[in-house]
Amino acid sequence: MDSYSFNKDYKYTYENLGVDTYTVIYGGPSSHDNSWHIWRTEQFTTLYKEDARGLYMGHNEATDYYTELEYPVKQGNKWAPTEINDPEAVSTITNVGLTVRTPAGEFMDVIEVTDAAGAKIYYAKDMGFIKTIVNGKVDRVLIQLTKTS
Repeated sequence: MDSYSFNKDYKYTYENLGVDTYTVIYGGPSSHDNSWHIWRTEQFTTLYKEDARGLYMGHNEATDYYTELEYPVKQGNKWAPTEINDPEAVSTITNVGLTVRTPAGEFMDVIEVTDAAGAKIYYAKDMGFIKTIVNGKVDRVLIQLTKTS
């Protein structure tokens, strides 16, 4: 199975709206359910889980979660993220096999997901989330990738 989740061997630094930066680091498996993995920033903790059906993001020990990606990765695949605030939203894989450059480097085997609001979210194979474009402008982008082990 191909993975589009964060890679536990790296620390990720993102620029947010061109205004500030934040770093995401692996925090280990959740004590509540070890199929969920903790990723921390300076301000918050997020849980991620990946299995043969998809990639999920959660909060509150994963009792509140939504589907970031539904597997298998195939252009045209659609799913309802089941996000609590907007259960009718639909995300679509709009492109696969892309090469995307960020300040952190060039990534191959990238997929593009377009959400219901038209935002484009990019995930690199074996590395995870690398960029979001909203209304034609970069919203968040990976600016540094540091090997931790």
